[in-house]
Formats: sequence, structure tokens, C-alpha cells
Amino acid sequence: VQDILDYGYFGFALSRFSGLWVGLKTMKERIEESSLVDGDPFRMEFKNPETMSTSDNLNIRLVDTPADQEKRLLSDKKIAAEEFARINRIDKVGLPKGNAKIGLVAAGKNWLDLIHALSLLGIDETEASALGLTSYKIVQTWPIDRQSLLEWADQLDLIIVIEEKRKIIETQIKEALFSIASKTRVYGGHKNDEYLFFDHGVLDPLDIASALGQILKEEGYIKDYYIEKSENNSNDCRVRFFDQFN
Repeated sequence: VQDILDYGYFGFALSRFSGLWVGLKTMKERIEESSLVDGDPFRMEFKNPETMSTSDNLNIRLVDTPADQEKRLLSDKKIAAEEFARINRIDKVGLPKGNAKIGLVAAGKNWLDLIHALSLLGIDETEASALGLTSYKIVQTWPIDRQSLLEWADQLDLIIVIEEKRKIIETQIKEALFSIASKTRVYGGHKNDEYLFFDHGVLDPLDIASALGQILKEEGYIKDYYIEKSENNSNDCRVRFFDQFN
């Protein structure tokens, strides 16, 4: 619930700076629940980038054709939104990077699903460091803060994008990596020629855990894994590793 207030505040500041409409996607379980939050409107402060040479060209004006609006959206406004997210460091590193070679990326509900999946796998910060895993939480899903993401992705061999439905984040990550001729592989909707996270249905933490277990096995980080289900509760599952190689 605190995130809804904080990101809503960020959305207002972003909209005022970039001239963009800003939407906040939420879950009914979060909207309808009660929670103790800090409602101080001055608790958060945001910086406006000083390097924007097009800051006078962002807002609507009296004579504004559709062609001009489209050009301003995809050039000036998009750049402004990306720069605003970067300077305010809205995206966060979850599991520390260290010498990690595999990165996990998610946003919103899927970030919570990823945290749940890692708990099913028994992967905490110490275990993640041993396995060579790091994670990155994206808050602004379009346009993503490419510079911060590329700084995090440097030296990674593989990035796994946990994203249900339409792959908005995955395509932007691939474009960003392609623009710098990076050799980092990206798994998301597909893993090579196989489906990984589908465009339809709901992404379940157990599905994510199983997918990560399979990838860690294929990458040589573990020997094998299996799903352990509770006899008393079909929803109580764990994914167990056999011996790690490292």
C-alpha cells in the first residue's frame, strides 16, 4: 500500500515534468486492504533533470496536429520520462549483483511473484550470491530507464525477464542491449525456441520457480531439482535443489 502512494506521487511528478499521461497499475487485493502508511506529502522529493534541451517542447499547445503530437511523444517526452526515472533512481536492485552472471528482472505483481518463487526455491541473499544470481525491480515500465538497467546488466551472461501478458519490458531490454552490441542473452516469453512465460493466463510463483530451476540446471549451476508438494495442502509446494556444482 505504501508503494501505491509513493509511486502515485512519483507519477504526478513525472507527468508534470514530461507532459505525459502516467498510469498506475494496481491489484484489487492491494487496493482493498488496510495498512499503516506514511502519508506525509513532503516525505519524498524528486529532482528534475537539468540536461533536457527540449524542456520547452513537452506540453500541449493551441495549434497541435496529430503528427506533431506523435513526434513530440516519441522523441522529446519519451526521453524526458527516461531521464526523470534515471536521475531519481526509481528502479531498484534487489539481490546484490556482486559477481553474479544471471539477472532476474520483474515489475509490479510479477516482482512479488518472483520474491515468492525465490522463497519456494529456498534462495535468500546468501544463496543467491553462491549461485551467482542478482535481481532488478523495474517501476517505470515504459519507457524503462535504459542507462541504469545497462549499468546493472554489465557483465551478466543471462537476463531472465519475469513478465506475464504482453512483453513490454522484455522488448525494451533487448533493444537496449542490442544498441550496445551486448552478448548478454535474454529469456522472457521464450527461451531459445521454447515458450517460457506465456502471453496469456496468470503467472504463478510455482511456475516461475520451476522455470528458474530448469534454467539453473541447464546453465550448470545445479545438478537437478524437483517439486515437493504437501500431502495436506495442494497449494503448499517447494522446489528443491540437488547438490550445487559451486
